[in-house]
Amino acid sequence: MKAQARGSTAGNRARTPTLAPRWSIDTGDYVASACVLEGTSLVLAGTGAGDVVAVARDTGAVAWRRQTHALGVLAVAADPSRDHVIAVGGAGSAVLLLGPEGEVRATLESRAPMVDQLAWSPAGRYLAVGAGARIQLWEPGGARALETVPQRSSGSGIQWRVTGAQ
Repeated sequence: MKAQARGSTAGNRARTPTLAPRWSIDTGDYVASACVLEGTSLVLAGTGAGDVVAVARDTGAVAWRRQTHALGVLAVAADPSRDHVIAVGGAGSAVLLLGPEGEVRATLESRAPMVDQLAWSPAGRYLAVGAGARIQLWEPGGARALETVPQRSSGSGIQWRVTGAQ
C-alpha cells in the first residue's frame, strides 16, 4: 500500500491551492476601498469614480449604488455595531455617513482637502478620521469628540486597539 499525503499528488509534488471567484462585477472604475457590512449580506466598494457600490455577498448582485465624492472615494468603513452606519471619505473635506440602503444620514466636515483614512472603534462608539495631517474622532451622531494638532505629515493608517476600546 502506498500512502500519499493529503494535498499532494503522485511524484510528491505539492498541489497549489487555487481560489476561484464566486462572482465578479464591473464597478465602473477601480476599487479604492472595500469592507463588509456586518450583520447584512452586503460588501461595500468605494470607487475612483466616487461611487459606493453595495453588492450581495452570495450572488454578486448590485443592491445599490450612490455617488458620494465626485473626485473619488478613498475610504469606506462600516460600523461594527448593529446600527449599520457606513462612513465614506474621499477627495473633499466631507465624510458621509450612509445607512444600509445608501441613504445619507449625516455629513461630517473635516476641514481638510481630503479624507483617506477611516476606522470605527470596536463598539462603533467613535469614528476615527484621517484628514490631511490631523486625526479626528467623531461620534456617530455628528459631534466631534477630539481633533489632534496638525502633524508634520499625513497618517497612513488608523487602527483601534481592540481590548478596552469603545
